[in-house]
Amino acid sequence: MTGADLLRGPLPARVDRGFSSSPSAEWPIEDFRGATGTSEQGIPLDVPNIAIDHISGQPLGSMDCPDQRAASIAWTRGGADVYLQVNLARPGSAGFDATAIAGFGAAKTLEFRVSRRVLMPAPQKDASGTCSLLTPIRTDPLNVEASTSFSILLEGTDGTLSSPVDVRNYMVGANLAGPVGMLTYGTPEVSPILQTVRISLGDFAGSDAILRKLRGVRFAFDRTASGAISLANIRFGKTVAPPPVQTAPSVQQSVASWPLAAASRAIPVREKTFTASITSIRSVASSAALGGARGVEIEVSSDRAFPIRNAILTLHVGDRSTSLSNHPDGDMTRAVFTLDADEFASIPDGSTASVRYGGSPSELAVEVGRVLRKR
Repeated sequence: MTGADLLRGPLPARVDRGFSSSPSAEWPIEDFRGATGTSEQGIPLDVPNIAIDHISGQPLGSMDCPDQRAASIAWTRGGADVYLQVNLARPGSAGFDATAIAGFGAAKTLEFRVSRRVLMPAPQKDASGTCSLLTPIRTDPLNVEASTSFSILLEGTDGTLSSPVDVRNYMVGANLAGPVGMLTYGTPEVSPILQTVRISLGDFAGSDAILRKLRGVRFAFDRTASGAISLANIRFGKTVAPPPVQTAPSVQQSVASWPLAAASRAIPVREKTFTASITSIRSVASSAALGGARGVEIEVSSDRAFPIRNAILTLHVGDRSTSLSNHPDGDMTRAVFTLDADEFASIPDGSTASVRYGGSPSELAVEVGRVLRKR
């Protein structure tokens, strides 16, 4: 998409996407609803060498509006000693066990939402006394570079740190940029878009022991000389995260030297394709996806999490296709597709099946086997 399709002038149209899993697949760490500098559990945050404020509003402003909550964070120099740490345990305690959370089980991922901060005009109350936020017109002047980055680490109660991961390796396009905007009636308007970041806990080298006695999650502003961001909705998740993308070689490296824990595993680079195969084909007398009608479920398993893209994952068999699918128990390495029973019966026996994104052939079309009926 380009802006020229929507209005006159060469304005590029950027699309950002984020989503949250079912509440049963997420365990909340922090939504910044407490007083500034304190977690919702009443535990002090570590905030050396940053400016922080707990805010709300949509767009994110400084008035206490009953909308999205976030931490507004700014820093004027980069370094290992410039960070926000959200603590789950008090000093001297045994720590938080992320491998056995009560009523949740073992966490698989760390999730949060983030955007570059905008420069907001002063908010006002409207005539009805409700929130009225004026339109932001540009990014915060502390965001002097084209994109922003920072590191995320885990700290144990004994002070041991996991290896840092670069937030850009977990974002679409490996890029935290923006804010995005357009011209409206000749006036520029921009909006902070909170992008979803989902990191496998296994990507934090040395985290195996730390996760059993976790003190906190650290956001270290060590990769950009200055910056201003909005950070929100920090979670542990059960959903399997895709492996990280590869940051371009020209991207600035961390300016900090970290005392790292021992590596637990190598971090892979996301590839363009994946390997998948049909693991089961089963008839169902009443399918919820088909409104109670008879159907056939075809389950496909992948060697990695199915990527989240700008089109729906679709199963193609012969001249039939379906995008009715689900990931059982939030497992992104499995996809169960549903076909109407009569539709399935019309497919020639032995037809090749493939999964792809959308209805047209794409670079991520992958054959998953042949559909053979029981004889």
